[in-house]
Amino acid sequence: MRTKGGICEQKAAIVDALLQNGAIRTSDVGTITGWAPFDFGAEGGVYIHSVFFTDFFDATRKVFHEGRYMTLQFVLSHEVDHLLGELHTVVDGVKTTTHDETCSEFGPD
Repeated sequence: MRTKGGICEQKAAIVDALLQNGAIRTSDVGTITGWAPFDFGAEGGVYIHSVFFTDFFDATRKVFHEGRYMTLQFVLSHEVDHLLGELHTVVDGVKTTTHDETCSEFGPD
């Protein structure tokens, strides 16, 4: 994420802050997605289903869920967009945020 530069580098810095603050929580309960409060920035926190850390952690180990491929980096990117105040946009029935794909393995290098 960081090496993509621009907004992705800024989002990587937020992930660093979340890690430093112990603000990334995992669980194997519920659906295999993530959750974050809106507009909290690096002061917020995120929940990510534990399966992303064990099974779906890069482009070679991805899951097709809710109409798109997902990995740990994709979910982190998506949830940080929420921390930055962005709501979902629904495109063809798929929930998306502006930079979720761009700042993941699925976006341009």
